[in-house]
Amino acid sequence: MSQSDGNRGILIAVGLLLTIAAVVIAFIINPWAGAALLVAIAIPYFIYLSRVRRKNAAEMKTTLMPAIAGDLGTSLEASADTLSFERQGTVYKASLKWLSTEGAPSADFYVSFKLSPPPGLDFAIKYEPPWDNKYPKYPLVAVPNGPRGMTFHSPDEALLYNFLESGEILAEVSKYPDGLANRFGVIFANGQFDLTWRVFSMAEEEDPADAAENVRRVCTTAILFCDKIVKSGIVNRKS
Repeated sequence: MSQSDGNRGILIAVGLLLTIAAVVIAFIINPWAGAALLVAIAIPYFIYLSRVRRKNAAEMKTTLMPAIAGDLGTSLEASADTLSFERQGTVYKASLKWLSTEGAPSADFYVSFKLSPPPGLDFAIKYEPPWDNKYPKYPLVAVPNGPRGMTFHSPDEALLYNFLESGEILAEVSKYPDGLANRFGVIFANGQFDLTWRVFSMAEEEDPADAAENVRRVCTTAILFCDKIVKSGIVNRKS
């Protein structure tokens, strides 16, 4: 059993105990006693959550995030929820943000880079229906062999087809299937690349190695996009 499974099991067990005990005492024995028990159990429960989150943040800051930045390039910065590194003259910046989406824990994984001079190619790749209004309203481009439910948008259809021709980008974005488990999208506009991946049912108190692996995953995807854009001849890498 992983640390993530163990933490989740403890949280579920404590939550069930809290609910059952409070309901039984509140509605059968004594409402005041039920309220007192609720508080008595809730306080150590939230103390436990806080302790686990601090421990996870420390591991991310001192070990996991620096390792990712160092493995993928020349590390520039690393903290519990951000990192940056340089690779072949391009600076990549990644971050994660813990959220509560419709009452459920989730996390946004984000990575960006900037290429200069601004290229002629602009595009957006996302799933429908759109889950974020930040995406530019580029014309829809039909990509028959694209992942199911994923849409491709660009003001220059021919350039986008040329960029996708090798199949490597399509294979990479196919690793982010749509559904209740995540939301994925990419924007490349005026040389600025932004990738966001929202993962649902992922909590801050779970195994930090899982969060770190997702940070590494989006960074690896961004590196592939950057390399393909540069090799396509659409834009020169910033020196």
